[in-house]
Amino acid sequence: MTPDSLHLTLRFLGAVERDRLEALAGMLRELTVEPFSIGLAGLGTFGRGSGVRVAWLGLAAGGEHLRSLAAEVESRCSALGFEPEARAYNPHLTLARSRQRRGDRLPELPPPPELPAWRVAGFRLYRSRLGKGGASYSVLEEFGS
Repeated sequence: MTPDSLHLTLRFLGAVERDRLEALAGMLRELTVEPFSIGLAGLGTFGRGSGVRVAWLGLAAGGEHLRSLAAEVESRCSALGFEPEARAYNPHLTLARSRQRRGDRLPELPPPPELPAWRVAGFRLYRSRLGKGGASYSVLEEFGS
């Protein structure tokens, strides 16, 4: 992953019609984001054994605030008829993803650097497009201060 593609996902939407996306953006504009701090720590993976496909950093601080914000976003998605998210929200920063479907493992990763916490006062709605080099992201709108 490239540094400019790093992000903490609140809710993945998938393919969305323009009218529905605009309605959701209108509802997200009504959210108040009280500033809070986020700190990253703890390397983890998704998958098991030879099926490990994603490496991520968890949160040392700010997880409850992100869970609350994600619940607010989920509530607005639900009001617009989006299919409910099946899994519990697990805030994390994806570092690496294997492109292979089976048998290919992520390489051994070094321990993550110690990073200073940072202040969060808003969030963004992104469009992602898959390409040869992975996903590329563009900001559709920013919410909060």
